[in-house]
Amino acid sequence: MKTICLIAALLWSSAISAQHDIGLDLGISRIYSSQMGSAIEYKFLPSGNFGAYYRFKPEESRSNLYVELMISQIEGNSYSEGIVTDADFNVIGESTFNTYYHITSISLPVYYGLQFKKIGFLLGAEISLPIYSAYNSRSEIPYNGSVETYTEQGSPLYIDVVHFNGRFGFEWLISDKLLLRATYSHGLNVITRQNGLPWRTQQISLGLRYSLMKKQSD
Repeated sequence: MKTICLIAALLWSSAISAQHDIGLDLGISRIYSSQMGSAIEYKFLPSGNFGAYYRFKPEESRSNLYVELMISQIEGNSYSEGIVTDADFNVIGESTFNTYYHITSISLPVYYGLQFKKIGFLLGAEISLPIYSAYNSRSEIPYNGSVETYTEQGSPLYIDVVHFNGRFGFEWLISDKLLLRATYSHGLNVITRQNGLPWRTQQISLGLRYSLMKKQSD
């Protein structure tokens, strides 16, 4: 019982002494397949994250631990083209296939950081729980001298219920209250196998953190 109370007290004191931040990241992301030989082009689109950030840093130490809780928005686009022929194998035109993907998740990144004066380096991992996903597509196919257009949309995507990502980045302390951060996130697990291809996510972001903690006087 004493051990449990001691652990609870340590956790409580750590939470009180932690630096509480809010922040916003803006960047680009994509959903892609790395399978060789694919004729599909995977494009980056604007994306972003918003949430609360907690930093646990012992006194007089370069090391620190970050825990985050945020809403993450991943956007992606796949584009492909193909040659269309008639019954005699004569080329009559080119078809295009364009699909946009949207994934909104609750994300829980954890970082280990090293701080050198105003510059810091981050290495961590993230678990994401998708709460919304959708797609919309547009296809253009030549037929009988004209171009037929087909559109489709749907929700949700047939993706895993849990996503795992590796993360690294760096940060720059602008002031006691403001911090600039750049991060890169790479999907570790295959979230789906659409058309037999293994799909993962990538995200590059740049953002600001604002500390809600009051600076303690000496």
